[in-house]
Amino acid sequence: MLGGGLGVQRIIHAVQLYEKNRTSRIILTGQEMEFDYGKIQFKGIKLTEPRLASMLAKLYGVPEETLFLEERPHNTHEDAKYVKEALLDMGIHSATVVSDPYHMRRVSMAFRKEFKNTDISLTFSPADDTGFRINNWWSAHEIKLIVSEYIKIAYYLIRY
Repeated sequence: MLGGGLGVQRIIHAVQLYEKNRTSRIILTGQEMEFDYGKIQFKGIKLTEPRLASMLAKLYGVPEETLFLEERPHNTHEDAKYVKEALLDMGIHSATVVSDPYHMRRVSMAFRKEFKNTDISLTFSPADDTGFRINNWWSAHEIKLIVSEYIKIAYYLIRY
């Protein structure tokens, strides 16, 4: 499951896949979280997207030993890179990648490119009800998401 802010619907979707026995491990990616006043650290512990996601997954009944936190990625390209490393280290040959629906085109581009020379098969599964409303795509929030995503796709095509 890729990070991206709080991403509660992503967590719920990943937990549902686990409950349906579609996955035996959940890799949670992301970075240190930032809010209006900056990054949060208390008692020397950084609040990261994977740590928050793991807390929620455990509340939903996912055993801690099935969760793997990947806190190094800062973008989707790094998500793919570090998830590939983790899967190879674990000897896992298939993975279902969870993110938001509007983000899936770039996710699939990054992951397919990174996993090209491996024997790991990938499936992409968008989270349900992530806040993006296709029937209201012209609203300021949705237009911002769409434009931002297409800019990032163009950047990824050039950069990676």
